[in-house]
Amino acid sequence: MSVPHDEAAALKAQHDALLLGLNHELRTPLTLIQNFTQLLATSDLDESQRRFVEGIAEGVSRAQAVVEQLVDGGNRLGGTEVPKAPIEG
Repeated sequence: MSVPHDEAAALKAQHDALLLGLNHELRTPLTLIQNFTQLLATSDLDESQRRFVEGIAEGVSRAQAVVEQLVDGGNRLGGTEVPKAPIEG
């Protein structure tokens, strides 16, 4: 009966690797965009430019919330604990 156990372990390992990879691949660019947007927001911008920067920041926040939901869902499905802190870029 070790075959089903081995298959389950292999599937869990694949799930964990996929979740960790997605976590990294999604959070890293979002963190970079967030950091550059924060830096840009400190520069001398006119009102129109400031609205664009604020729109970028809001979009990044929404995307980060979606990634958080995906990671949390994956954690619940597979029991994997993925770090919640953003990956510094």
